[in-house]
Amino acid sequence: MDVAQNIQPSPDTPQSMEACTHSRGKRAAKAPLRVLTGLRFFAASAVVGYHFLYKTHSSQFDRILYRSAVSAVTFFFVLSGFILTYVYADTLDNLPILLGAKTFWRARFARIAPVYYLSLLISLPPILYAVFVSRVSTFDASVILTPLFLQAWWPNVSTSWNAPAWSLSAECFFYLIFPFLIRPIKKLPDRTLLLSTYILVCATSLIVPPSMIPERYLNPSFFWMHFRAFFPLLHLPSFLFGVAIARAYSHYRKEPLKRTATLFWLAAAALPLLLGLRGILPAALSSNLTIVPLSGALIWLGSQLDGRKMLLSTPLMLLLGEASYALYILHAPLLWWWKWLMTKCALTAWQNIPSAITFFILVNMIAVITFIWFETPVRRKILGHIEN
Repeated sequence: MDVAQNIQPSPDTPQSMEACTHSRGKRAAKAPLRVLTGLRFFAASAVVGYHFLYKTHSSQFDRILYRSAVSAVTFFFVLSGFILTYVYADTLDNLPILLGAKTFWRARFARIAPVYYLSLLISLPPILYAVFVSRVSTFDASVILTPLFLQAWWPNVSTSWNAPAWSLSAECFFYLIFPFLIRPIKKLPDRTLLLSTYILVCATSLIVPPSMIPERYLNPSFFWMHFRAFFPLLHLPSFLFGVAIARAYSHYRKEPLKRTATLFWLAAAALPLLLGLRGILPAALSSNLTIVPLSGALIWLGSQLDGRKMLLSTPLMLLLGEASYALYILHAPLLWWWKWLMTKCALTAWQNIPSAITFFILVNMIAVITFIWFETPVRRKILGHIEN
């Protein structure tokens, strides 16, 4: 039997809602959204490619990948708002607000914390090297803020220790306020909610840089630039837009599958294409003005395609999608060790294509192993302890 069929999905994917149901709050069964799970793998892979090719961009393909990757985090924020609303909205609405919030927070902690702290442990040696050899002064704040998921609130340390973890700092803020937002949000008409959240996206797009995290935003001395790129409040509208998409999705009829599939693949192609052509297109087309609604359209259309057999919903893609969180959060510290190993082996040209392919395969294997034999059992133990 395929190993993917034996894996209980993570509690932030719709097909696994019962995996994180608390004994004092029950969810009605909902249709699985497997295509969205498959999409997570490609978004995480784009981020891996960006960090591997960082500072090179030696070809047009590299530049397209780079510009696609910087929109992947925005896509994850929109997807997070959609999935959490799809999975948890009814449950939180039927529970007392404090009990529902505690149940939700515990499930989210069990989902993200084990692999998050594993990533910090793996990246601890290079951090210690940076402190004691390179004399990086921001580590004192990072050692306090990063384990508490607070690093994105202090721009100078937002990308220290494990750079991709800044988005988890933002996500934790979204998780914190979600139980209190969902009830008033449900009282708003769908069109009002969509329009108001998109207006917020437009407003913050004036502050958030179009490229999200270009090289000049990664220098710890640029406090204001880091603030623009990573501060959680500036990314909250993207999350809320995902919430609005989920609310609208629950009230509207599905389109015919053939038409939906065509539109889905057009949206999937448009997202990296717009970013790849950023040099000759207006800046607005590669900013959140376009990326957020396009991500929302891709998620909306993908959520309607689970009744149809697609590459994104095969057992292998589902397994890779489930392991995509481990891929996202572990790849940066693993890349540091990969560079170190290549240097020790006197392979100075480690950023070539064979090295990239080897690293990508290796890091995916580690992510799958981590998901099956570490992330899933530790999460079950945490949730089991909570319920007992």
